[in-house]
Amino acid sequence: MLVLKFGGTSLGDVAALSRTTQIAAHTDPPLAVVVSAMGKTTDQLLEAGTKAEGGDRDGATRLVDRIRELHAEAVGKDDALGERVEALLRELASVLEGVRLLREQTSRSRALLTSFGERLCAEVFAAKLSEQGKPAQAVDARSLIITDERYESATVRSEETARRTREGLRPLMDKGITPVVTGFIASTPTGVTSTLGRSGSDYTATLVGAALGAEEIVIYT
Repeated sequence: MLVLKFGGTSLGDVAALSRTTQIAAHTDPPLAVVVSAMGKTTDQLLEAGTKAEGGDRDGATRLVDRIRELHAEAVGKDDALGERVEALLRELASVLEGVRLLREQTSRSRALLTSFGERLCAEVFAAKLSEQGKPAQAVDARSLIITDERYESATVRSEETARRTREGLRPLMDKGITPVVTGFIASTPTGVTSTLGRSGSDYTATLVGAALGAEEIVIYT
């Protein structure tokens, strides 16, 4: 049982994404994957939030367009994947518009904003891994990892997280499906998005590995 975690640099562009999915495709099961956001997506999301808070709708929109371009290149001609990615981008635009109208960011809204990088990447990675003959499914870690309400540097509720992770991932793996889990993000007991802090995807990988009894966790940078 292995957990492979791929960081943002190893997912920096389409060529890098192709290399990482090949690594996962040629790793013998059972296997779980944890992904960070692609490239500089998290930084761009934070910058977009700052633009929106300052009332700069056009500036925020330009940053969303950059994120769209990066992921669109990875999506290629996969219409179903393209629809899922575009739905996430529409949700992102709505969050930014809310920040612009309020002219305010909070720790809670910033946690939601930064969650989009991993959510986008997991969808793309799972689709590309499936294309290589290894069935995979994106899994939103907010359904697995439960924390307190310190939204941007949250403390994990270990026992509940381990139980949810086993219950959420084992059935997929038993069917031969590789779960591709969003790193970095989690949720509070009431379902509000939280994060584990910058570089939190490594922590996600250890939580997944511990819950599944992994023999090894391999972190790619």
